[in-house]
Amino acid sequence: MPRALPRPRTSKPPPEKWDDEDKISLFYFDESGFSTASSVPYAWQPKGRTLEIPCFHSQRLNVLGFVSRDSRSFFPTVEGERQN
Repeated sequence: MPRALPRPRTSKPPPEKWDDEDKISLFYFDESGFSTASSVPYAWQPKGRTLEIPCFHSQRLNVLGFVSRDSRSFFPTVEGERQN
């Protein structure tokens, strides 16, 4: 017998409520990175044969995105190598 789905919340979680009350500025965040030169280190190969394709690293552009619930947004960028 299938289990019943949980009941939906009737109130907003605190961060959204605090944003509605202007106690905080709530932003959602995402990031992505792009290479300035494409490097695809794989290829099709005949069965039983292994191809070696050198890969290289290039300069990267990393983009950070912040968007508020009322559509305010900003997107700072960082250029350079990634440090692990």
